[in-house]
Amino acid sequence: MYNGNAADTVTAHGATRLGIEQLSRGVVTRGVLIDVPAGRGVEALEPGEPIYPDELEAAERRSGVRVRPGDVLLVRTGRWRWRELHGAWDPRMLLAGLDASCLPWLRERDVAALGSDCVSDVLPSRVDGVALPIHMVVIPASEGDMGVLPGHAPMIVMLRGGVVALYDGETITDRLFVGGGFAEVTPERCTVLATEVTPVAELNRTVCEQRLAEAEADLLALDPNDLVAEELALERAQTARALIETIEDVLAGGH
Repeated sequence: MYNGNAADTVTAHGATRLGIEQLSRGVVTRGVLIDVPAGRGVEALEPGEPIYPDELEAAERRSGVRVRPGDVLLVRTGRWRWRELHGAWDPRMLLAGLDASCLPWLRERDVAALGSDCVSDVLPSRVDGVALPIHMVVIPASEGDMGVLPGHAPMIVMLRGGVVALYDGETITDRLFVGGGFAEVTPERCTVLATEVTPVAELNRTVCEQRLAEAEADLLALDPNDLVAEELALERAQTARALIETIEDVLAGGH
């Protein structure tokens, strides 16, 4: 951790020191919004469309504001406007977002945090073998085996259900299932604040299958006009599916 607090103060039950409640009054710094659809003259980006560094720089020139160290950079893709115009789709398969070529740009600007109306990465990523290259640099992402590399751009990123693997060199020392939350990354550390944490070895398939059945039943019973409830139900179903996939991976001898 930091300020003399040991890493073991964060347990499966949460942080006993330096918890999320420390951010209850917010974070004060300059925020810079880059509205990519506005720059292209459209209402929203189509899911799967990449955003390149030259568009970020063009947005700086239009606004007369340069992204600088310490800023919170917010990138708008128009995700929810696209949904209003075209209906729902599976955001785990297609999302507009930053292309991997934006990574050097983000590091050069040295932003304090990165936010988006999606997950920051374009999906699919267009990088062979790497699902979320923006995440790959900064957090142990929820989808796939993702690593935190020291010294890269700081970010705060929302997490979906998935596995965090702890490494000592090339050896996995522990695997934890996280049910969502967010990760804060600095050049020196990564802090994951999750809605639920369970050691992979303690997962119970019967319980997980029951959770999935309940989540899918909730989806079927939803009011189609209640978009907030639909989003929450989709998250619960995704977490339950990720739990079962994790168990199947363990039974198959996966890492």
